[in-house]
Amino acid sequence: MEIWQTIIQLILLPTSIVAVLAFVMREFFKSYLSKDIEKYKSQLQSDLESFKIELQSNLESHKARLKAEFDAKHFEFQTKYSLLHQQRADVIQHIYAKINWIERELLIIKAKIKYSDNENLSDEVLSRIKILSEKKVELASYFSERRILVDETNCKIIDDIIASIFYCSNRISTTNPIESEELIKELVDKFPKAKKNLEIKFRQLLSPELLNYQLEEKQ
Repeated sequence: MEIWQTIIQLILLPTSIVAVLAFVMREFFKSYLSKDIEKYKSQLQSDLESFKIELQSNLESHKARLKAEFDAKHFEFQTKYSLLHQQRADVIQHIYAKINWIERELLIIKAKIKYSDNENLSDEVLSRIKILSEKKVELASYFSERRILVDETNCKIIDDIIASIFYCSNRISTTNPIESEELIKELVDKFPKAKKNLEIKFRQLLSPELLNYQLEEKQ
């Protein structure tokens, strides 16, 4: 009986040793792999932090470059168009002043016509009509040379005003006082709308808040 036990032990001993060795080796590799994974994770974390720092630095550099480019373009835009902006405002201001003068002069002529006889205009009225003729040519010439600076809506209105002024001033010097009064009244009725649109456009150029204010449509 003891012999068989001894034989069984001799058979099982190598198996046990192999099992123990296998267990030991498995634990060793598990420990080694665990340490290697932790080291790899630590390296990844370090690389990630480095990448984040580098990315943040690149973003800040890119933002600074974009801002510098934007500031340069913005300065160029302001430099290039500020003079044009001022020119447009000046042109509208001068056209407004010239139209306003002609309107006032027409109203004076209309009032003076009442003191003329039924057939002929007084010398004072004729003198004022002559001055008016010079002013209308001045207005037409000034506007013609600068119409590119005026918006399309106001160009159409001013063109109509100028054409009406020429027609009226030519007719009132050759027609009777009653007809002259009617011609002047018809012309003067066009001035408020023209002046209103010029006022709006001028204020738009000076005040960004009014950029969405719509000009009146020409009837």
